[in-house]
Amino acid sequence: MTTTRTVAKVSLAPREQQVLAGLANGSALGVVARSLEISEGTASGYLKTAKRKLHCVRETPTAVAVGYTTNAITRPPLLDPEALFLPREQRHLVPLIARGAGAEQMAAELDRPVAEVRADGRALLTSLRARTRSHLVTRAWQFGILTADQVIAWLAPALPDKIEIQATIDRVLAWGVTDGLPATDVALNITAQLAGYGRVVHTDLCRLCRDVPPDSAPDASVRARAALGEGTRRLNLAPLPSTVKPHVAAQRAQNIARLVQSLLSAVGALSQAQARIPRQPSSQQTTAKGS
Repeated sequence: MTTTRTVAKVSLAPREQQVLAGLANGSALGVVARSLEISEGTASGYLKTAKRKLHCVRETPTAVAVGYTTNAITRPPLLDPEALFLPREQRHLVPLIARGAGAEQMAAELDRPVAEVRADGRALLTSLRARTRSHLVTRAWQFGILTADQVIAWLAPALPDKIEIQATIDRVLAWGVTDGLPATDVALNITAQLAGYGRVVHTDLCRLCRDVPPDSAPDASVRARAALGEGTRRLNLAPLPSTVKPHVAAQRAQNIARLVQSLLSAVGALSQAQARIPRQPSSQQTTAKGS
């Protein structure tokens, strides 16, 4: 039996959502800023923090793809795929553009001349009636050419594993004790990485809390629900501005590190409790059917 992979929902601040949604609809950043009555520099700042939350992606089309996948921005209405004819050469470019690949990288991956890839890229914009690459991602999503499963497939390997995260947690908690404080941007990037991983663990813990009866592991259940409540609050905090002092950024990173550690511990305790729950004998089902 196959199961659909999922990633945790990412919560963006209202302005971050509005800026990214405006870009996803094909507007330029300056146009989005004017519609929100903010400066373009301020809009750029919101976009930067949104990308950091969206698994630290770098390119705006990628942020749009991950935004739809994680429900960070409202998904566009789907359109009839039969209403669109898209040549195979153009169709193959869509997931690469969503990943933020440039023409040279796409040419290398597809083993095609760069000039042809650029020409097909321009034709793809016309075929999808897209104004920008970010809008192209939206249009591809609407026609089902780009899906959440595709995004998760290349996003999942980018997520750190438990061993890497534990090493990061240990390093962060050593700041100011055995190590000096990092630069603000370093601390903020690590905070975003830990928070992204924390959201995944938070989702796993929610599932375990539903599957494990509280009376089968009362102590673990109480700790798990406390960790969930703290996670709901801390994982959705507004990001710190890049102008904060290093010690403030480091403190936020350490708080998130301790939270992730708590979530991982709760998952481990409930997983052990789940393994101890006796399974209902399959013979009961057989007897029921026979009767």
